[in-house]
Amino acid sequence: LCWAFAAGAPAADAPAEFADPTLAARYDKLLEELRCMVCQNQTLKDSHAELAQDLRDEVKQLLEQGRDDQQIHDYLVARYG
Repeated sequence: LCWAFAAGAPAADAPAEFADPTLAARYDKLLEELRCMVCQNQTLKDSHAELAQDLRDEVKQLLEQGRDDQQIHDYLVARYG
């Protein structure tokens, strides 16, 4: 169980919105694949940790920049380990 969730942190922020439904689907898929670094047993989609929200925002920005899924994975691994 994530410490942020156990401590009664507020629910995750509102989901990101995309004009393009394809980007929205990719975003959801990535958030289900990527793990929170604070709550390692939770996906970015499920985590309530503040870092997870920051990472969700970063994934959204990377998608909007035109990066493909592998580039996003590679970027996050290189930056955060």
